Amino acid sequence: MWEDFGVSHFEDCGTIYATRNEDGWFETSMESLDELGIPYIEISPTVLGENFPMVEPRGIRRAMRAENSGILYPQRILTDLLTSLIRLGVSLQSGTQVSEIDPERTTLTVKGQTKAADVVVIAAGAWVARLLPQLREIAVPSRQTVLYLAPPASVLAAWKRAPPLLIRNYDVNLYSLPPRIGTRLKIGDHRYSRSGDVDTPRQPSDADVQSLWNGIRTSFRFADRYTLLESKACFYTVTDDQRFYVRQIGGRMWGMSACSGHGFKLAPLIAEGLAQAIVGETDAAGITDWAAGRSC
Repeated sequence: MWEDFGVSHFEDCGTIYATRNEDGWFETSMESLDELGIPYIEISPTVLGENFPMVEPRGIRRAMRAENSGILYPQRILTDLLTSLIRLGVSLQSGTQVSEIDPERTTLTVKGQTKAADVVVIAAGAWVARLLPQLREIAVPSRQTVLYLAPPASVLAAWKRAPPLLIRNYDVNLYSLPPRIGTRLKIGDHRYSRSGDVDTPRQPSDADVQSLWNGIRTSFRFADRYTLLESKACFYTVTDDQRFYVRQIGGRMWGMSACSGHGFKLAPLIAEGLAQAIVGETDAAGITDWAAGRSC
C-alpha cells in the first residue's frame, strides 16, 4: 500500500508496555512477541521513569520496549487510500445507507432500490450487527473514551520523542499516542465496555471522562497540569474472546468484523485473506478460523 501511495504513513518508533497488574498479561505478551520474532527489551520502572519523565513509575511491576512497531496515521492513510482507489477505477458511493440485505439473493437495498452483486462483503464496523442480526450477540459495539491533551511545557519534549505507551492499571488500561508530526497527544481507555448505542452523539459522559482522568493521574506525573483540548467517545465491535470475525453468510455474502480495537492496523491483512478466499486462492471454509487466530 505504501508503494501505491508513494509515501509511508507508519512511524517505526517502537512501543512501551507497562503494567501494575499481576494478571499474566505481561508474560503472555512476551510469549507472543517471542513467537512472532519481534525483538523487545525489558526495562525497570526506574529506568522507564528516567527516560520518560512524564510516566509515573511508582506501582509499575514490569515494563518493556518492543521494536518493529509504532504509530499509524489513520486520516492520512484513508485520504491516500481514497485517492488510490479512485485512480484504480473503484466506484465509491457516499451517503448511501444500506437498509436491508438478502444473503441468498446477494442483494442490497439502498435508498429504496435493490442492487444485485456477484459478491457482497458487509464490513460496517460498529454498525455491522444492524445489517447482520446473527452478529448481535457476537460482535457487540463497545463505547470507549478518548481525550486529546496538551502536555505541560516541562514534559512536552519528552512526549514528542516518546513512542506509544500502553499502561495497564488496576482500574483503567491506558493507551497513549504522542504528539508527533502535527498530531495531538491522545490518551484513551482500552477497557471493553461492550455497551452503548452507536447512533448516539460522540460526546463522552462526565463519568467516562472522570474515570479516564483517574487513570491518567495514576499513570502520568503532573496530570493536573495537562490541558484538555477535546474529549470523544468512539466505538468498535468486540467479541467475548476479542477475536476477529469473518464468516460466509449465504452463498456469496460475507460478514466481517475486525474486533477488539485493533481493526485498523490489521485490516489490510484480514481483507487480503478474505479476498483470497473469495476468488478461490485459499480455502473459504478455513477463513473463519484463520481470521480468529485459531489457525495459520
